[in-house]
Amino acid sequence: EITGRFGMLETLRQYALRRLTESDEVDTIRGHHLEHFREFAETMSPKLNGPDEATAYEQFAADHDNFRAAIAYGLENGFEATATATVVALSWYWWAASDITEGLEWFRKALPHRDLLDDRGRTILQAFVGLFSGFQLEDDSVALADEAVELGRASGDAYAEGVAHMARGYVSFSLSAFDDVPQHLGQMLECGERIGDNWIVAVANLLLGLTDRLMSRLDEATTRLSAAEDSYRVVGQRSGLGWVLSVAGQVARYRGKFEEEVVKQQEARAIFDGMGAPFQIVFTLVNEAISLALLHRPEEAVDLSRQALAIERELTLNLQAIESLSLGAWFEQDAGNLVEALDLHVEAITSCAPHFDLRRMELVASHVMGFFSIIGRFEDAGRSDGFHYANQSRPEPEVYQRHWEPWRVAYREGLGDRTDQYVDEGRAMRAKDFHDYLLGTLQEVRPTLVS
Repeated sequence: EITGRFGMLETLRQYALRRLTESDEVDTIRGHHLEHFREFAETMSPKLNGPDEATAYEQFAADHDNFRAAIAYGLENGFEATATATVVALSWYWWAASDITEGLEWFRKALPHRDLLDDRGRTILQAFVGLFSGFQLEDDSVALADEAVELGRASGDAYAEGVAHMARGYVSFSLSAFDDVPQHLGQMLECGERIGDNWIVAVANLLLGLTDRLMSRLDEATTRLSAAEDSYRVVGQRSGLGWVLSVAGQVARYRGKFEEEVVKQQEARAIFDGMGAPFQIVFTLVNEAISLALLHRPEEAVDLSRQALAIERELTLNLQAIESLSLGAWFEQDAGNLVEALDLHVEAITSCAPHFDLRRMELVASHVMGFFSIIGRFEDAGRSDGFHYANQSRPEPEVYQRHWEPWRVAYREGLGDRTDQYVDEGRAMRAKDFHDYLLGTLQEVRPTLVS
């Protein structure tokens, strides 16, 4: 199919670049190239958060190499202001594409030049550095996001301040500080309401609804999601409506309405498929798989999980992938695929280093507890459950308690009077110790499963 965009053979590209480099006008030409793509990015960026998001996303993706080349040249050859403004304009694209690693690299390169920007640009750059470093659990994420909030407040620009509060809320979310999230997102919501910005209002309510769902505040989550849907409809952003559907599916699951979640995740995925948004597609696949597992349809859950992992391995969301890996292990072991489950457990716990993020390690512990119970390693099941109990950052939903109860009954019956001893050992484990213990134990088990 001819699309109007032709790929140049690598040899021709290198030849053209060499001829350009030899030209006396190279700086002028590359300066014009940078300026063109800055203007292009600043024109297209607002469309990512509106009804034309799919077209804007496609155009950003098609010219990603041009953006890289233009920004790199500008930062290295005296066009720092233009290059940094281009980075800011690309913030929402890297966010939509979930390209955390590349985005963070450019944000950090641009940050020393933030004073060349206007107040809004400076705040948004600072916010995205904090936001993306929070996704990667980097040590300076809180300080970076806090500074973005200070810049936003000082600027008097409620939109920029709202984005800064969004970043700060996400950092708390990434650190499993869920009790702190509503404070920051509530301020984001206030900023949006102050200036009548429906997109800021929509995102704040969506994220508040997601937090309420996670903390099992289901009535509050439903109210927040309804408000988010209303605002997204005004804005016309279909991906926002997809997110509302997906999180509403999670709420349905927590209420025990598993079939309802399956439908909602499929509806959300149809929206995300139309955009080609990989992380969003993964989100719906994994969540639908959870409800299928709770419906005792593990083979179907495995099929969706494997699709999700195939996509996620191409992304740069290593910490997010831990959840998909751990859930995938749950589905595999429910389906009787114990070697596959073991391999995913190993990959999940390995990925927890070097941050040893307790929220994700606790999730790994809850599912590996079931694995150990299934294969009769009751001492290890008890220790894993103890670590899970000691490090929970949110209430354990009743629907999971019911599903995991047979695993717990099995190891408790197997241990008898020794149950508390092994559970307490797990409770007392530090994160790195549990990581090392679990890796060693899983490797010890492997030969018995493949023989």
